[in-house]
Amino acid sequence: MNWLDVILDILILLVIVLIGIAAYGIWISATAEHEYFSDVVYCTNKHKDKSDTYIPMNIGGITNFISIGNEKYISIFRYNNKKVKSDNKDVYKKVNTNKKYIAKIDIITYRDGTIEYDVAEIISEVKEK
Repeated sequence: MNWLDVILDILILLVIVLIGIAAYGIWISATAEHEYFSDVVYCTNKHKDKSDTYIPMNIGGITNFISIGNEKYISIFRYNNKKVKSDNKDVYKKVNTNKKYIAKIDIITYRDGTIEYDVAEIISEVKEK
């Protein structure tokens, strides 16, 4: 057995492990219970989080790296003394910091008992009197 065979075996094993991790993540998400309700949330912060990924591409015998931008739209809310994070682009566009909103809230309960809150949708802004 030469070094190339060992490297190929390691790569195959790595691919199998990565496929297993992805399948487990999909199974966890698919078996989670979702409960929706509407209530008032307070937007404390919002920002864009940009991460760049580069892939190599051979053009005319010269290897160049092409950037694939990945922009996340993060909105942070306070709900019942809990910090609730949303990465929904539509929610990000509708909110401003230091404002109250009536929102559709998703409570996600996983099989292991972990509970996660998510602001699924902004219904309307709460007008101050």
